[in-house]
Amino acid sequence: MEALQPSGATILVAGTPEGIVTAKHALGTAFDYLPAHNVDEALSFLSAHVDVIVCDVAFDSSRMFDFVHAARQVPAVRPIPIVCFRHQTRPLTRTTHEAIENALGVFCLTRFVDLYALTVQVSVSHALSAFRAAVLGALEIEARVSVRPAATEASGV
Repeated sequence: MEALQPSGATILVAGTPEGIVTAKHALGTAFDYLPAHNVDEALSFLSAHVDVIVCDVAFDSSRMFDFVHAARQVPAVRPIPIVCFRHQTRPLTRTTHEAIENALGVFCLTRFVDLYALTVQVSVSHALSAFRAAVLGALEIEARVSVRPAATEASGV
């Protein structure tokens, strides 16, 4: 059984229009969303109460790293977990996947979920569940689907 979500948890979703739709679809209606389509807009939302940040790799012409870096420079935002995800419909090489994970590893409380790789390996529903589990985990809520085995599989390790 999946644990309940806290009512009123706010998620900043920094992404492409498709990425924002994907995130909202995977996470459901129990959350409040602050959708941002570019880095400046996303940074302006950081003054609002945000419980977790979700960021699409393709956000603002692939400026995910710029945004994560800028967010981590704001002292009040440092403890807010960030879940980065990729939903594009083409594979990444293992090297590129590892490079993304390693680069994000520099930033505390940051995770990466490759929805495309998980969809190819298992299914769309598993990929969305793994993404949801990562966000719930970031919110410290139990989830029934583990991200760790999926992330390991997705990276080809």
